[in-house]
Amino acid sequence: MSGRVYDAQLPVEQFRLKVASKALVKAVHGTETAGEIAGMRQQRVSECTLPNCPTFFTIDQAQALEEAAKGSPGWPHVTRALARNHGFALLPLPESAPGSGEWHRTISEVSREAGDAVGKVCEALADDGEVTSSDVKQLDLLNEIDEAIAALAKLRGMVVSVSEGRD
Repeated sequence: MSGRVYDAQLPVEQFRLKVASKALVKAVHGTETAGEIAGMRQQRVSECTLPNCPTFFTIDQAQALEEAAKGSPGWPHVTRALARNHGFALLPLPESAPGSGEWHRTISEVSREAGDAVGKVCEALADDGEVTSSDVKQLDLLNEIDEAIAALAKLRGMVVSVSEGRD
């Protein structure tokens, strides 16, 4: 780096963006590649990932990096963090209208994923009646709930497809 010392105390919402930015840079294989994709110096990319530096990617830079990272775990990293900061869960929309037999498969998936999520929460509650941060990590609760929400979002998308005449 340029020898600057950063000591910013970022609010939790901005810290989430830093964590997401770091994961995004990792998903595109590092600061050098990220700099090429986003049209910025490698040092500036690094600053955008440091938790004690008040530098962030612009919307255009984040979008370009997310496009390059498409399909990587946690994708779209920054967009997901922004949604979380505003109290939203980000879910992919189905890409096509439902086909033959898809209704039953999707309903089965919703039931299975919801049951898995509720089961994990019950497992967390079993010992002391509380869900702790340790439970969340050990039982992968956020991922379990996200999978249930994604299954419901798929079902919703299918219903939207029908309501918009795409059946």
